[in-house]
Parts: sequence; structure tokens; C-alpha cells
Amino acid sequence: GGAAGFPDIVGGGESFHAGEIHGGTDGAGPRQTGIDMRIRTWCGLFAPAGTPSDIVQRLNTIVAKALSDREFKAKFLTSQGLELVGRAGGIPEQFAAFLRSERATYENVVKLTGIKED
Repeated sequence: GGAAGFPDIVGGGESFHAGEIHGGTDGAGPRQTGIDMRIRTWCGLFAPAGTPSDIVQRLNTIVAKALSDREFKAKFLTSQGLELVGRAGGIPEQFAAFLRSERATYENVVKLTGIKED
């Protein structure tokens, strides 16, 4: 399978990183619980497992072209309070590595905090 991604579309995660959002029942922020991390909003485009790499690359190219268009960005990003940071339409393998990193980060958060599923 494959993924075309643009993980650097950001929203309001800076407040959490700065320790200003309190998520624990005792009012402790992330730094007070021993977690110093940056929460960011990102978007990605995924294809089903087994999608031929040429199809993934073609989709990736189309998305990159759209996201480089000023009018498209104004209509679909800026109007929603989002900003494209970095390069969209990067190498799909880099996006896959980013996803693995994000998963590892949040697995660690679950482990450190003892978060349980209800």
C-alpha cells in the first residue's frame, strides 16, 4: 500500500506544547505529568494496502499540485484557519516514517499516563 501525505498542516497545538492546556483530572498540564511534546494537526491521504506504487505516486503528484495552487490553499486551508508548513506531496515513504513516529509517540504517552480505554 501507500500513502501520500502532507503532515505539516498545523492548527492549534502550540497551546498544548506550551503547557497551557490541562488534560488531567487534577488539572496537571503535560509538562507536570512528565510529557513534553508538541501536538499538531496534520492531514494525509491514504490508499488501500496493495495499491500499486505508480498510482500512489500519481495521487501524490496531484495533491502536491493542488496544494501549491494559491487559490486552492485560500479556499481549503486559509479559510479554515490552517496553514501549510513545509512541502506537500513529499515522498510517500517519508510520510510512512512520519506515521510510525507518531504512533510510537502516542504509544509512549499512553504508557506514561496509564490512559485506559473506556
